[in-house]
Amino acid sequence: MELANSSWFGDRGPPRLERVRDRLRLLEDEVEIVGMVLTYAWLCDSGRWDEIWSMYTDDFRRRIPTAPSEDVTGIDEVRARYQPLLDADASAAAAAEPIHYDVRGAVAPPVVRVSPDRASAGALATYDVAASPRTRDESGSEPRRVVTYLWTLRPDVDSGWRFAELLVPTDSQREVAPACRS
Repeated sequence: MELANSSWFGDRGPPRLERVRDRLRLLEDEVEIVGMVLTYAWLCDSGRWDEIWSMYTDDFRRRIPTAPSEDVTGIDEVRARYQPLLDADASAAAAAEPIHYDVRGAVAPPVVRVSPDRASAGALATYDVAASPRTRDESGSEPRRVVTYLWTLRPDVDSGWRFAELLVPTDSQREVAPACRS
């Protein structure tokens, strides 16, 4: 009897090695997706929209069930919907209008699940968004909302994981949206 293959040392053959490789791949995927969710928040705060668009699949879908007009499918449609708002805000900022918001979002550690076949993944992220006006109203208040995002992701052969869908399950995004324009 060969000692190395003995049951005394447990299952050490190729099946165990393959399971370890699968778990490592899963952990690598989860770390990449957590990084994407955190990067997304930072890019939003920085107003780096072209970099955000590049994180989406071509058939990306954005849904807010409480606001059916916000159901947008396709990256070109998403850009067409939001670019006028972003352009108007850039013009307003350049004209030094009295109220311009600085927006900062803190992200709670996202929960990520990758499907066993690695064909899709989901991420749940809660963003605590604070919009601080440069010129405050008389009350000195700072709009603040907590927004939950449910992301669906798909792997891309060339660029790793990409966002395929965003579901915002409440209408709190609509309350934050005017302040998020930078």
